[in-house]
Amino acid sequence: MAAPIAPKGPLDAQLLDLQSLHTTQASAERYRAIADSSFDLICELDAEAHLVYLSPSFGSTTGLELGRLVGSPFFELVHPEDTPSLVTEYTAALSGSRVGRAQHRLRHANGDWRWFESALKGVGQGDERRIVMVSREITARQRHQLELETLIALSKKVHVQSDLAGICTSIWEHLHPLLPATALLLAWRDSPANLHSLEVYGATPTASLRQSVMRAPDVQCPLWEAFAQESQHVQNTWDGALTGFDFPCRSFVTVPLRADDATVGVLFFGSDRPFVWTEDFVRLCLMAGEQAAVAVRGVGLLQVAREAEGRYRALVTDIDAIVWENDAATLQPTFVSPQVVAWLGYPLEKWLGDATFWLQAVHPQDRKRVLDKVKANCQRPEPWQFEFRALSSEGREISMRCLVTPEVQDGHVVKARGLALDVTERARHLDEILESNAILAATLEASADGICLVNETGNVVSFNQRFAEMWQIPAELIDAGDEKRQIMACVLAAMSLPDEFVEKMNFLRRNPASSSRDEVQLRDGRILERYSAPALAQGGRSFGRVWTFSDITERTQYERQLAHQAFHDALTELPNRTLFLDRVEHALSRLDRRGKALAVLFLDLDRFKLVNDTMGHERGDDVLREVSRRLMGSLRPGDTAARFGGDEFTLLLEDLSDVEDAKTITERLIESLHEPIKIEGRDFDITASIGVAMSFSAQDKASDLLRNADIAMYRAKNKGKARYEIFDNAMSAVALERLQLEVELRQAVKWGQLHLVYQPLIDLETNQVIGTEALVRWQHPERGLISPAEFIPIAEESGMILPIGQWVLREACRQAREWQLQFPSDRALKMSVNLSARQFLGNDVVAEVKQILEETGLYAGDLELELTESAVMEDAEATVTTLEELKKLGVKLAIDDFGTGYSSLAYIERFPLDALKIDRSFVAQIGKVAKNGNGHAKTGIRERSVIMQAVQTLGHGLGMEITAEGIETSEQLAELRDMGCAIGQGYLWAEPLSSSALFDLLGQKNR
Repeated sequence: MAAPIAPKGPLDAQLLDLQSLHTTQASAERYRAIADSSFDLICELDAEAHLVYLSPSFGSTTGLELGRLVGSPFFELVHPEDTPSLVTEYTAALSGSRVGRAQHRLRHANGDWRWFESALKGVGQGDERRIVMVSREITARQRHQLELETLIALSKKVHVQSDLAGICTSIWEHLHPLLPATALLLAWRDSPANLHSLEVYGATPTASLRQSVMRAPDVQCPLWEAFAQESQHVQNTWDGALTGFDFPCRSFVTVPLRADDATVGVLFFGSDRPFVWTEDFVRLCLMAGEQAAVAVRGVGLLQVAREAEGRYRALVTDIDAIVWENDAATLQPTFVSPQVVAWLGYPLEKWLGDATFWLQAVHPQDRKRVLDKVKANCQRPEPWQFEFRALSSEGREISMRCLVTPEVQDGHVVKARGLALDVTERARHLDEILESNAILAATLEASADGICLVNETGNVVSFNQRFAEMWQIPAELIDAGDEKRQIMACVLAAMSLPDEFVEKMNFLRRNPASSSRDEVQLRDGRILERYSAPALAQGGRSFGRVWTFSDITERTQYERQLAHQAFHDALTELPNRTLFLDRVEHALSRLDRRGKALAVLFLDLDRFKLVNDTMGHERGDDVLREVSRRLMGSLRPGDTAARFGGDEFTLLLEDLSDVEDAKTITERLIESLHEPIKIEGRDFDITASIGVAMSFSAQDKASDLLRNADIAMYRAKNKGKARYEIFDNAMSAVALERLQLEVELRQAVKWGQLHLVYQPLIDLETNQVIGTEALVRWQHPERGLISPAEFIPIAEESGMILPIGQWVLREACRQAREWQLQFPSDRALKMSVNLSARQFLGNDVVAEVKQILEETGLYAGDLELELTESAVMEDAEATVTTLEELKKLGVKLAIDDFGTGYSSLAYIERFPLDALKIDRSFVAQIGKVAKNGNGHAKTGIRERSVIMQAVQTLGHGLGMEITAEGIETSEQLAELRDMGCAIGQGYLWAEPLSSSALFDLLGQKNR
């Protein structure tokens, strides 16, 4: 019986388990239980390769009905191209004890071919001999391999193209099978200053194109927009049209091609249907863009080189030699071309006027040799040549070759004509070649690799010193001459597996043209990379093989370290996102077998940004490390904590009995963070909001659980932070609704569905309109008017509040200036605009306000910026600085909805504010009947808001103007006037009005 085979992988391990259970009839039930519960595909084949048994996973993975497959030939399911190699492995496993391994494709029920990696093992004896096969799907891995091979092939092909059309065609031919694109465009702009036309090359499944595209303001063409972007742009659903092109486009990816800090071209992948371009597709497009950018730049350089070649060709033709003519008898030069002046610096008169001057231009050490050569050959009727060194008028040495052609008359040489060529470079190259040969000889010894030459009989005949050191060759063998054959014995003795090396050498001896690269393990623990190539002389004659050995021990250890770093966070040493998701997937696969539950927690630190802003990112990193330490200390053995990114952590809790177990652990995690963290002597209170998503089934997906936990975490934040929430389906519905509204809001910003309305600001003493407050509204094409209370929070979370707020500020200032010009008065109409917290806390709010004032021409003193209490108190110290910079611009500053927040009066006094706006909730209390302790009205007593009176007193004391919001009745107006309130707004005068309606109102008030 053959010796048992050690498992080499997870598939082999399963085969050994199944084989051990298959040996007796009593193990059949356990054998079937293991096979039925495996996620890998397991089947049995008889000696005729008919299917005897298939695991349930075989049907779920291939979509085929198991009942119809039993008894059928297995190889009918295998791709014809893969059948021969799989039959070979099947036959070997059936006849022997080794495990057969193969990669092959199986047909899916939908007609697709999917890749699998299989291990085959023979079991049983005689007629009962069968094959057990365990298969694992590797379709995704094969696709990634195909993508890599395609990109390598593309890199080789695209960089040899000499024009843009060839680049476009190469990219299309390589990437078309891997992308959903139905059209590819390569747009080229000859210079960054060209804003009017593009040269476009294109490819579709049926045709190629080339045309010029002119820019038109009324045409929506994404090619022009791509030139303004510095990153790729993905559009999954697009209803525009590419004017001038005859193919449809409903989705696309654009990739700017950058060179020298400028966009020189755009790669456009378009599809004729709406399509979600995944990260894999976009990544392929980006990689193609990188190749295209280099290739496009190469085409430009090639074009410049061709133009230069044309210019220099004529120049080289004119000056590549000195043409001369001598009298054969006297050696007097009768003609010398003007190039001699440029080369040697002597004037033509000297050459033509002195019969011996030419010899003076020869290097003194070469004069006698040259003169003897000339005298000996001057009467020869055949062409001849000689070389010498010339000296220029500046003393520069030039190596020259003279090609002499004699003129013969009546059998005598009467003249000699020739060309003098500058061969200085050739002489220098010859010296360099000689030097290079010496360097190459020294390089062999200086190489960090061990190099040896093995002859055709397998003996080492030559090696460098590094080889001797690497293999620890004894000194007596290095100079042993004929004893070098013993060096191979030393090499084999140092190897852990010498038999494999001998087998490799025998294989290469049978295949002399083959090369080989692999690794070898030494007995002392070192790892060497070995490379072998045939040693060939001129004419292809082989005289052995060259073996090169590189010590890669440190590199291998470093690669292992990199593998660890690839799956762990460098700051906290916790698992990262990739490893965490992998562990969740494995935990899910074990759920049904264990009968337990698991939970995924998404943890986000509350107000962590304040630590970074006040103490710096280095201290922020200290906080993250401390938080990770506390989290690990609060978990059970077997649970996983990971850093997801920034101040977000994720946790995996396994083997839970129910939701209560998850709650208990989550509460313990929150409690672990309650103790303040000391940083540079200061205590920081760190809290966290946690979302919890439970799973009781192996059918759940890790990505879904993570998303659900994220949704629950945001619910916890919205409910006050420092708490946790358990995910339920209602949260998902709310999140989807908010996501949909966010998508529609982005479209609303793009398509101009937002507009401004204006509520008048009234001088309560004169009842005149002194200004307006700009309010943003969203007119949805299907839902109608959407309340700001619905979409402003979404804009704040998504960051869209920044472009929206900038647009509101610019449009309000423009409108205010327009009204000022239309209705001039001594008291200019002012404009009040709300700033969001994100706008105000941004780094460029001061510059933004300054730029908009300059663009619109509005006087800074006529602009009042309203801030909420929560915004100014987020970081009070930084707020003081920002407010002071805004005040330097001359704008007015006001606190909106004053009284509803938690402002520190000490900071209110420090803030350079101009006005306080009393919230409408306090105005609404004016005139209401006060109640006594029993709930009965106090006869004849009206309540005056104590808070309002306090705000009015505070404002007057600090020199601030008071504005009351939400005035709806005359009684409220009278009371506010009595309290000394200066400005009011509310439905008593007008609801928020469109710009045209307010124009009419201003016209009436100014009559």
